Amino acid sequence: MSKMFASDWACDAINDVIQWQGAFGYSRECPDQAAWRAVRSFSLAEGTREVMKMIVARELLGKELTSYK
Repeated sequence: MSKMFASDWACDAINDVIQWQGAFGYSRECPDQAAWRAVRSFSLAEGTREVMKMIVARELLGKELTSYK
């Protein structure tokens, strides 16, 4: 659960920073664009939000109550 929330929080935070900076936030001259790419790759490497939700549901409800086996 903490992976899901940490990844979401980090993505939301860096997206806000990039939006505040406007077009400069996406340019190579801005150091925050590297942080955005790193946070985005972290969220994809750990599994998408939907996959993380399924893992949490399986752990909380048990395998017999989840929609996949």
